[in-house]
Amino acid sequence: MIVSEAMRCLSGFSRNSGNRKSFLDPKKESTFLLFQLQSEIIMSPENSDTIRPFPRKPLPERFCNFERLLEMLELWNLDGLVLSSEKNVFYLSGFNPIAHKGDEPRPYALILSRFEPEHPILLVADYYLGHFASQPSWVKDIRPVRAVMLPKDLPASENDLDRFIPATIQNQPWVQNAREQYATS
Repeated sequence: MIVSEAMRCLSGFSRNSGNRKSFLDPKKESTFLLFQLQSEIIMSPENSDTIRPFPRKPLPERFCNFERLLEMLELWNLDGLVLSSEKNVFYLSGFNPIAHKGDEPRPYALILSRFEPEHPILLVADYYLGHFASQPSWVKDIRPVRAVMLPKDLPASENDLDRFIPATIQNQPWVQNAREQYATS
């Protein structure tokens, strides 16, 4: 049905018609019209039941080669790591925040001790807490820091974090810990 509708539209298409795009290649023209028609059908209010969400499955909570990392820390006689690069924090914790401009500091870091490897600490800007509702992490000591979303000239209050924590994770044990560890300055 969609293809026949597209062909019907194509047969009446004029290269100089109004503000429609004009293609030199008829094949590209038909592909564009087919895509445009499919978009209109899928996104039309009459077909709201055909709009399908695109759920993203969470990654495994831990997908890094953790044992090898611990071996390397011991081999190089390092007591721990402080990671702040986007890729390293993601690889070790699963935390994948929004992109920042290159000249902005990244408001997160992960601290890992060789002596307490199962207790890493993830420091994040307070507005990132909602991220963990859709992508859990094996890191349970997540410590939010008051960031740019809240006015710095007003004193911190007990419920500042509530605006960043979805209701689905409000009662998680790590959220309670995050509330207790919240750094307001």
